[in-house]
Amino acid sequence: MAQTPQQELDAAKAQRVKLLSQMASGVIRAESADTGSVTYREYDDQRKALADLDARIAGLEAQTLGAGARRRLRRIVLTGGNGW
Repeated sequence: MAQTPQQELDAAKAQRVKLLSQMASGVIRAESADTGSVTYREYDDQRKALADLDARIAGLEAQTLGAGARRRLRRIVLTGGNGW
């Protein structure tokens, strides 16, 4: 049975969270029930996989939420003091 776009989006977000936790812990071998196992050669490979996953999530969000529904936000924190 094919998944709905919302189910694919939820699965991709869960996969992203899992990849981020593996990157933070230094794991280079990831196992999944769907895809088997993947061994990353270096951290850069994991970053590329994360970028691909982010692009896939953005596409799925545009498909499920409608065009232009997602906004890119950036937080800028400024701290200041007097003098040196």
